Amino acid sequence: MSLPSDSSPETPGFMATFIIYLDTYTKTTTENNGKAKTKEVKSTKVKELVFQVSESNYIEFLTTILMKHDKSHYRITERKKYTFKRAEAMDVDNQADYAEMAKKLISKEPRKVKIFVDISSLTSMLLLRTVQDLTREATPLTPVPVRTVTSLPVTSPVAPTPSTLTHFLNGIGAGPDILVDMADQDLARVGLSAGEHYLAEERQCYMVEWASRKE
Repeated sequence: MSLPSDSSPETPGFMATFIIYLDTYTKTTTENNGKAKTKEVKSTKVKELVFQVSESNYIEFLTTILMKHDKSHYRITERKKYTFKRAEAMDVDNQADYAEMAKKLISKEPRKVKIFVDISSLTSMLLLRTVQDLTREATPLTPVPVRTVTSLPVTSPVAPTPSTLTHFLNGIGAGPDILVDMADQDLARVGLSAGEHYLAEERQCYMVEWASRKE
């Protein structure tokens, strides 16, 4: 009598060649009539990736794309993902979209597949999830009486401490390299900046702290 086989059916897949277009942004500062003006310059980097696509390896695919573009300092999880587009105008926002894309690739087996990723979608996602995490972790403050005053002294804004950056970056699983990809106004939304001048000091403080922790 033959014994039942222990082997499980293989997951359907297709070894696809992806052409990954990654849009990144850098800030340039120009001076005109003594006034500094900062603007963002968009650039697109193209990499080719050969990947065994299946309906179930969504997170692995997102992570591999970032590794191919030297952006592995971003930690991708089930909760923290980013979106991308296919050349056929298909938005891939979640696991269901990815599974649908995988089915089409497995059935059609195209020679090459174009994928478009905008780094801002990744940083925006990380910002949103981090704000949500910090909100859940925040301890309610005890209400204090409000006193009416006729005037307030003018003081400079207080620069956030490096520990604030540490908390933020640990929360998204990234090192200080991520800061160059995030807009100053986005960092300010999670309390990481009190202005351009303080953000520069804050970044420098964290770089020192990051280096000392690695020694």
